[in-house]
Amino acid sequence: MNGDPSKPEIAAAQAYFVIQTHRMEQRDALTADEKRLRERDKVRVAFKNVSGVARDAGLPSHKQALFHDARSQGLYGMSARDVKAVKGLKPDDNLFEFAGAYELSANEFQMNMAADVIEKEAIRGSERVIRKNKAIAQQVRNLMARNGATMPEDLPVEEPIKDVRRRVGLEKKKMLSPPRKGPSA
Repeated sequence: MNGDPSKPEIAAAQAYFVIQTHRMEQRDALTADEKRLRERDKVRVAFKNVSGVARDAGLPSHKQALFHDARSQGLYGMSARDVKAVKGLKPDDNLFEFAGAYELSANEFQMNMAADVIEKEAIRGSERVIRKNKAIAQQVRNLMARNGATMPEDLPVEEPIKDVRRRVGLEKKKMLSPPRKGPSA
């Protein structure tokens, strides 16, 4: 905005647009973070759901790790341990905490589909449930490959989700805080 900034109306308008531009830039930067946080939360819900469906289908608690590793084998083409090694993560790291929104959405889609199919087909028994989970993960992987998508094992490791949550929380607090007033005249 052009004008004489010595005039109070022009100075106020310029200040307003500077502030609004800065706020929009902050909001745009947070959009990717917020999307990733939403996807991570959806994965958490899908994980609990598919775990419950598998349990109800006869998968005992001590085989849940095998069930979830079958997803990794199908979706990534390797075990969860190998995925972590390829991505440079520690063995005890949670892969989902370092996955981007796209990788999270692929996992969430697979888990939701597996839960649905296992229930609808009334699949029962540990081995059958694990096989079905892996088969669905392989189908998701094949769909990605057929369409030329980046394969999940080739996706980069992202900033830890806990750091994103902290940053987004701080940014929201800043945006919600009333503007600081200067010294009184």
